[in-house]
Amino acid sequence: MNYNIIVFLSYFLFFSVSLSEEKGELKPSSEFIVKQITPKFLQKDSTLLNYGTDSNEPVSYLINDINIIYFLNATCPCTLAHIDYLVELRQKYPMFNFLAFHTNGDLDKKSIFKFTKKNKLNFPIYEDKNLVWANMLNALRTPQIFILNANREIIFTGPALDTTDVKEAKRFYLDDKLTDLLKNKNARNQLTQYLPLGCFIKR
Repeated sequence: MNYNIIVFLSYFLFFSVSLSEEKGELKPSSEFIVKQITPKFLQKDSTLLNYGTDSNEPVSYLINDINIIYFLNATCPCTLAHIDYLVELRQKYPMFNFLAFHTNGDLDKKSIFKFTKKNKLNFPIYEDKNLVWANMLNALRTPQIFILNANREIIFTGPALDTTDVKEAKRFYLDDKLTDLLKNKNARNQLTQYLPLGCFIKR
């Protein structure tokens, strides 16, 4: 192949990837597929923070064909800016299972409980001890959202919106995906990815 053609194609591919990243879009990747999540792991002991309980009873997290998982941090400005919107989405899509994991291990449970009450969370929020879930799903920021289908495959990962300022949002990534899931059965097997926005999860 002509050298000039090779150089042109290289620049074209690089430019295309750059544009994709600037838009916040990512190409599907097999590394985002969650495989072999055992029933034992799904019922891993945890603390249900909404109700301030320290119960060690097993908790079944993924109870629906479509499970929306929020990663939140009660001290993250981005989480606080989005929380009302995330609560609204839970009200808009009651047919899906919503849950959240709190990723800030430095915050005491009373403070988190106060956060859940103040913001009237309508979905369960669990303490992600040792960032087990964050590491398994490769969550990087808060608020970052994942959707798992019936096969426990990730079919959405990214932020809810295209900006950390809800009032300035022009693209509604999560809402669009949930709407698509209702209208298009194929959407349950299609991966949609966007670059996460918000506060980094401390590791």
